[in-house]
Amino acid sequence: MTSDFRDIVRTVLALFIDWVRWTQFVPMLMAWAFILLALGLMALVNFQEQGFTVVERLVILWDRYPWLPRLDGAVDSTETGGLTLNDEGFRQVVVTGWAGISVVLFLLSLLRQAIFGPGELVPFTRKLRRTLLPVGLVWLGFVGTYVFGSETFQGGPVIWLFGFTAACALVLAVSAYSLGVSSLVDHVLATPARPLPESSPLDAAPLSRQD
Repeated sequence: MTSDFRDIVRTVLALFIDWVRWTQFVPMLMAWAFILLALGLMALVNFQEQGFTVVERLVILWDRYPWLPRLDGAVDSTETGGLTLNDEGFRQVVVTGWAGISVVLFLLSLLRQAIFGPGELVPFTRKLRRTLLPVGLVWLGFVGTYVFGSETFQGGPVIWLFGFTAACALVLAVSAYSLGVSSLVDHVLATPARPLPESSPLDAAPLSRQD
């Protein structure tokens, strides 16, 4: 096995392991997207006057760019030409989106390394501590929206407080998983590779014949 071939194998394995890291970042991104969307919808309901003003401005801004997707009238694909999505189509969209997002993140990481060089290895505990601040801010956002909002929701404040805490804890758990996989990949890639054998163990010196 030549030295060039061994280097190619190591490079391909390192790139594959690094791509696996970004596939496990997608659940964290989805969890954050869902909880921020929930916070935004709750704020929109509680602060309708200000919220609908913001939505109206966003719609006007959206209409200025014709290349953005149009969702008006997309109810039935057979009548209006819109898009319908069944269970199989939903799974296909999720898998395709998962793969696409991970590839984009992987390519962006390669571009960053090409421009700025390899980044500093951050311990898992420090990554987790950095995540606690945005999780706490989201929790305070939920509580503030519930306390200062104009709408009254069904259920007591204890139930809603438990729901806010559980949702933020779930996001923190998913983030901890993704960050843990990232730290494990960093550890694997930082470990010096063992040299591959130059020849097979069977390629030993020929045995001498005994008469």
